[in-house]
Amino acid sequence: MSVILTQQQSHLQCSRDQTHAPRPQRERPQLTRQNEPALTSPPLRTLDVRLQKSAESIEGSIPPSYVSASSKLEHLMLTGLKLSGSIPAFGSNTRLRGGYLSHNDLTGSIPSSLGAASYATHVAIDHNALSGDVPPGVYDNPNRTQVLLNSNALTKLSVVSAHASPGASLVSLNASDNVIREEGIPLGLTSMSKLENLYLRDNRFYGQILGDSTSPTWALYELDVSGNSFLSLIHISEPTRLRRISY
Repeated sequence: MSVILTQQQSHLQCSRDQTHAPRPQRERPQLTRQNEPALTSPPLRTLDVRLQKSAESIEGSIPPSYVSASSKLEHLMLTGLKLSGSIPAFGSNTRLRGGYLSHNDLTGSIPSSLGAASYATHVAIDHNALSGDVPPGVYDNPNRTQVLLNSNALTKLSVVSAHASPGASLVSLNASDNVIREEGIPLGLTSMSKLENLYLRDNRFYGQILGDSTSPTWALYELDVSGNSFLSLIHISEPTRLRRISY
């Protein structure tokens, strides 16, 4: 079962008790425990609420039930809203395959439980105000294919992975527009053989882009490390698939 709320429908869903009363001024509906869409009877598989007009947007925090162990949600799309607060802890057995929480006002750190959400292939938490370190598993989980972390206030990207094949399926990683301060590109990324697009623009990386002894096995098409403080250019050996490099 899926629920896809259009702009008008989502306003009515979250303010149903006022739909018949005229109002001189439209207020932002609140996403609260009382009016959150039911996830059971029958089990909800997809929840899609995407608004673009800030004046019409939904406020509130993300209900923990959406990512709990008992939730049957597989696709959670809450983008372009005015959601605030922290990202709730993910249940150990969450079935979530795609989590899209972009363009909100979420704060705090990324929960470590997100890294353990093993079914998720797509994680998009960009354009928020998240801070701190990126926990292990968020992008190096072998099932991830695309991870968007850009436009936050994250400070550390490198992780000590617990997986035998970290990032085995990762194709695209965007961690641009943060405040990450590390020396060189994290070595773990260089061994991700399917990684094609890597965006680290406008951070605080410094030193050499890659160490002299580093031999990447990635399949990069595009690399953007502009807006950092790297000292040297990357050495490109032949043959290479890299088509675009931005320093």
